[in-house]
Amino acid sequence: MSGGAGGSVFAADPGQVNRGAKHLGAISDLVADIFNELRRITVLANGNGPIAKAIRENYEPSAADSLKFLGELAKLLTFHGAQTANLSRLLDSVGISATDLASSAGGRRH
Repeated sequence: MSGGAGGSVFAADPGQVNRGAKHLGAISDLVADIFNELRRITVLANGNGPIAKAIRENYEPSAADSLKFLGELAKLLTFHGAQTANLSRLLDSVGISATDLASSAGGRRH
């Protein structure tokens, strides 16, 4: 963001960032639950008829790809949720440090 006097200002609400991290965690949990439920589903393709052949050729590869996607998505959401929580803590720390620094300088700008 642009700030006054030709400087740049960055502003973020650590509480909002932390809420975002919690939302990512909840979505990650939901995706992981879906993944675990889908892993329990078994479709058996017995025989050599057209239905069994279609299941082996169409359903099984798609099911495997879907499981892989959901597993990777859950990992990605977990990772980014943790990174977002770390960012929230960092923003809190920077805000406290900036306030302390401004207080120690007597509120004067240099």
